[in-house]
Amino acid sequence: MSNIKQIYFCPLTFLFILILDFGVSQEYNWSANLRFRARTDKASSVDWQKTSATITETRSRLGLDILGEYASAKFILQDSRYLGNVENTPGVTAATASPFLHQAYFTFSNLKIPFFDYDFVKIGRFELALGNQRLIAKNNWNNIGRSFEGFLGKDNFLSGELLLMHLFINETMDESHDDKKDVVIDGVYWTKTIPFLAQNSVYDVYFLNFRNMDFLGSENSLASYNNIGLRFNGQNDNFVLESEFTLQNSSGTSSKNDVSASLFSFNLGYKPAGTRFLNSVFLGLDRISGDDSSTETAEGFSKEFGARHKHHGFYDYTDHKKYFGHDHDGLNEINVRANFDILKRTNLLVASHNFRSSVKDIYYGNEVNFIFKTKHNDEVSSEIGSVFYFPDQGDKKTLPFLYLMITANF
Repeated sequence: MSNIKQIYFCPLTFLFILILDFGVSQEYNWSANLRFRARTDKASSVDWQKTSATITETRSRLGLDILGEYASAKFILQDSRYLGNVENTPGVTAATASPFLHQAYFTFSNLKIPFFDYDFVKIGRFELALGNQRLIAKNNWNNIGRSFEGFLGKDNFLSGELLLMHLFINETMDESHDDKKDVVIDGVYWTKTIPFLAQNSVYDVYFLNFRNMDFLGSENSLASYNNIGLRFNGQNDNFVLESEFTLQNSSGTSSKNDVSASLFSFNLGYKPAGTRFLNSVFLGLDRISGDDSSTETAEGFSKEFGARHKHHGFYDYTDHKKYFGHDHDGLNEINVRANFDILKRTNLLVASHNFRSSVKDIYYGNEVNFIFKTKHNDEVSSEIGSVFYFPDQGDKKTLPFLYLMITANF
């Protein structure tokens, strides 16, 4: 099968580049991103007081942009691995895991299609981040990251930017192939700037439909739901407000489950002017609704493709690590974050998180973060993280997580 794919892939790629060569004008841009990260293992089986358990990761990306007047293409070849993993066959004369295309898509602009006049249409495999990535995220912290496959169109609408998307998540390809059983995300995401506030102040309105989201094999092939949400991000003088509210329900879908869930986030910040060290300080509240087992309605909010570390700390404590599906206890979180310039090129983030379930009143504990980020020059940056989790349950009093990350961009 791999040989067949190579036979078709190589000439198709060559043909596409050849077509672009006959265009009016093209530019070719190469890029590279290399990331090294050494970190402690957070597995619950590791007793850090008795055992030294570390993991070393690398992620390498090589990108090619082919830019034409009406059509462009982007290819990003990626290699992600744990150094010393037996699957790499290090030191052995054997084939190792192959790199893969993290992104491979075409972009068509200046199209004149009846009823549609998109600024661009993107087709293929690509990264996608919506708003503050609570629902759709790139997961850049992960050593692999996340790519979506499908169609993405952008146009100007009511003085704002409108995104239309159709994303394939799991296409049924067996003998019983049925489009109605495909796992698909369809959505509309509209963003508009707020002119009377500071630059980059926007509000977002969106509708996302998640169809057939059954990854647990429960044979409920119609586990579908909608997300209807509003997000605001604005700054006036020194004060910043970022907030998002989303309702999740199964109304109008063919789902066998009755879903009624919500997500609410509120972040109030202050950015002082004229201070030497303090950049900003934020107070944040996050609520992810949990499921009440006494009802037939699924009240747990599903964040199947949303970011975690970007909002809820770095540790990934077992009891509130992920919010997949609707059968979970939810989350009530209070966090305080402060950002400091401690050296000419070094920034320090100090954050504290308090975690509690949104149902059953389960107190999980607290997390404290100290994250140092240094930009050494235009190509190389580094990040050192010291994270301490203080669980309220079990016999472990402190759970540490340390990491060193070095990134180079060319």
